[in-house]
Amino acid sequence: MTKMQWWLSESNHQVMMVIIAKLFPSQKEIVLEKYTEGHPNPRPGTTHTRAYFAVIHKPVCRQQIRIKKNPGSNRTTFTVAPEEPLVLESELLFLHPANPVNGERDIRIEVSGLQKWAKNVWRL
Repeated sequence: MTKMQWWLSESNHQVMMVIIAKLFPSQKEIVLEKYTEGHPNPRPGTTHTRAYFAVIHKPVCRQQIRIKKNPGSNRTTFTVAPEEPLVLESELLFLHPANPVNGERDIRIEVSGLQKWAKNVWRL
């Protein structure tokens, strides 16, 4: 059983999202993977077969981000690929849709935040 499967199943499927951070010290690289349970591409209006329900609790990687130190630069800089924020969906964190009227929204860790975090991880 993988780590993300353990978190999802041990919580009796109440944990809706798992973030795995893989560190590669020799390359000064971090790989972030966001997993949720469920079918990788649900289609509205489709009927559900037994095969569908067999995979509904399997972890699916919804986002992967690589953060790597740029070699040979005078300053410590990092490349984030793809160049997009890590998005933690409010509905998966708080188990209800975000209510913008109350200031609720998805949590977005922007590229610059990921770069700062990597710098702190490697303490460069």
